[in-house]
Amino acid sequence: MSVPDWAPYDDAIKMILRGPVFKHLAPTQNGLLHAMLTVGVRDEAGNRTEKRNLPGIRSKEYFKDEEETESATMYYIPDLFKLMVEICPPWLDGHTLPVDLEYLRNLTGELTSGKEEWALLCRKIEIEHELAELERTNHGGDPLKLESQTRMRTGLKEELLEISTKLQAPHLRKNTQSTSQLEVGSPGWHHENAKRAANALHDQPGGSRDKQQQIQEIWASGKYSTRDRCAEEECAALGMPFSTARRALINTPDP
Repeated sequence: MSVPDWAPYDDAIKMILRGPVFKHLAPTQNGLLHAMLTVGVRDEAGNRTEKRNLPGIRSKEYFKDEEETESATMYYIPDLFKLMVEICPPWLDGHTLPVDLEYLRNLTGELTSGKEEWALLCRKIEIEHELAELERTNHGGDPLKLESQTRMRTGLKEELLEISTKLQAPHLRKNTQSTSQLEVGSPGWHHENAKRAANALHDQPGGSRDKQQQIQEIWASGKYSTRDRCAEEECAALGMPFSTARRALINTPDP
């Protein structure tokens, strides 16, 4: 099955979420789409840039018309998916990554040495979906079905741990190299650049780490008597889900 590997940024994100066939996005997908649309559009000072800045993400220009008077930028979808995996957890509020795995598995047209890593990454997301589905199923309290469910959950968690270890091992070896020492275009080069882009996004004013620091400073001020109350009262003003704000206060010292 041949599927498009390149697309304009907005279309690429939509295809990652729902595949190449038009479908309405679910609320979680729609929220993630809007979050991804903010990536790379501002510089370190917070000023909007003319062109999206995505270090490590492959792109190419193409002409929209035969006269070659108007051009647009196409992005390599596997690179954008890896970036999404790096930066999306703070936006998901505990949900699994809402992507079209059938479409993503077929995005191997230009992958070479990274095919094994790509397959592992897709399987990791699939297992997370399966575990989430198990958590939503109770089988009406049937003890035999619950026992089977427990065995299945244990097996999936063991497989997830094994895959996570395999995915991390190459990255640990590459940590001894700087990005400039890595071969341009190699899986390690793209991983390190995506990682830098993710850190830049989270570290910018209004990013997830800035919000986490703000909620922690509010708690340290002594304004609230409990962490739950602090998270509940301040999460909306900071633009954070309650659960994310509450997690940011775990293990913080009492004011």
